Amino acid sequence: MSSVHKGRFVVIVGLGLLAVVTLGGGIAQGKLPMNIVVSGQRFTGSVSAVEAQGIQVYPRAAETAADASASIAVHIQQVRLTDLCLSTVAHGVPFLGDVTMGIRAPGDGTTASGITLDAASLGGAITAHDARLGAEVSALGEVSELDPPHASAITAGDSSLAPARVEIISLTATQVAIDKLAMSVEKGAVGC
Repeated sequence: MSSVHKGRFVVIVGLGLLAVVTLGGGIAQGKLPMNIVVSGQRFTGSVSAVEAQGIQVYPRAAETAADASASIAVHIQQVRLTDLCLSTVAHGVPFLGDVTMGIRAPGDGTTASGITLDAASLGGAITAHDARLGAEVSALGEVSELDPPHASAITAGDSSLAPARVEIISLTATQVAIDKLAMSVEKGAVGC
């Protein structure tokens, strides 16, 4: 069995931490795309206010590493979030039990564009402008293999949602900028 010398261990850990800080900084400044998918783990998200433009909502199947499940597909062109909180719980971590990873961003400094969100549930008080119900998904633009082309969709222009809570199956965004990003890990199931 080989051993790692103390100096090498410090260099390896230091380089790993530098990579994490660099990637986290790139996401926070909106320079890197963000894709949240945790192998069957769902994220719970809450915000005190959402201001969005270019929204499309319809039912579809969401695939993760664990399985496929029914979802609410939400596409948003531009969004500003106030008091963002995302959390996920890993159950049965050896020696620790349940562990919660959380992402918090207080204030209204979180913006994103090109969001595609698959949600198990979504709720809040909404004000929507230029809302249309009943448009076919195939008429909205590019259709993926997960999208039912003849399903009815809801579309809206400028809209606001406050407060909002969502159970996220997966989320992708072409650009995310987060002011005051704080990530944490704590023992126990402590959600947003």
